Amino acid sequence: MISGFTIEVPKTIAKADIERYAWQQADQMRYVFLTQHFLPLFNTKELSNKLNQQYLLGSVEILKKWPNKIDIKLTGKPYHLIWQEGGMDYVVNRYDLASAPANQSDASNLTVVENKGSNKITNNVITLPSDKINFICELSAIIKKLEPQYPIQKFEIDDQTLHTITAQSNALKLYFNDQLDPGLQIEKLLTAIKQGVLVNKKPSSYIDLRWGDKIYLQ
Repeated sequence: MISGFTIEVPKTIAKADIERYAWQQADQMRYVFLTQHFLPLFNTKELSNKLNQQYLLGSVEILKKWPNKIDIKLTGKPYHLIWQEGGMDYVVNRYDLASAPANQSDASNLTVVENKGSNKITNNVITLPSDKINFICELSAIIKKLEPQYPIQKFEIDDQTLHTITAQSNALKLYFNDQLDPGLQIEKLLTAIKQGVLVNKKPSSYIDLRWGDKIYLQ
């Protein structure tokens, strides 16, 4: 009979949660009348699949140690943004677009992207061009130059505006073109701020930076 689990996890994952999943696996029946509390019957592949569905993991190692122990070692992937879709929040790795359900502790310092279009997550992967995600991450890193005038709460995408990334700043929307250099679009707005353009015509609805060297306000 399994007496316990030795668990090694990243700081972002609670050991108690992994132990709970492991015992739930052990409680499942196998071969009709037997539970997986017997070491040879414990299904490591099934537990590995469940953990990969719940967390953004780089690797999962589950080793049976005779006579009654199981070692579980998880390594995590870095989180780069929070993806909101279908009433759910997901953490996302920008390099392979892998995703997993987000915990409250995950969201503290991450860029938030709200998908207002059709669902983009399939089999824990975002089905969206990687260059769009990379644009958002790069834009998020440099858009802090606009603070405190325009603090950004989140970014938005939809299916209607193909190459538009919307940044939400309180009641104001900032429109960016993901086919153009994000840094140049930010610098264009900073120049307009320095020149007092936005003082003479203060926008209340949006600032559109998508069109070359022009800025459109409303």
